[in-house]
Amino acid sequence: LNVPALTEKNIKGLKVTNHGTSGFEEFFCPHPSNENHFNINGDFKNNDPSTSFDAAALIDGYASLTALSYNLTDSDINEKTMKIIKNNG
Repeated sequence: LNVPALTEKNIKGLKVTNHGTSGFEEFFCPHPSNENHFNINGDFKNNDPSTSFDAAALIDGYASLTALSYNLTDSDINEKTMKIIKNNG
């Protein structure tokens, strides 16, 4: 769930969205009063022109809800490995 930086009254509603590739170009700056600490600063980069992505919903004043999952299996390599094993014995 992502919520725009607005007061609750000004949030237009909730959109179910796709996860996009937008994000922040971050850089670190020394903290002005403590040389052992750093602040993270950055600029938002909107890489997704479609309104179906989370960044567009936030920019338009909506909260964005995106269901996420992942599968780390490389199916192509698994298939090739199984063929190698089958052919060698």
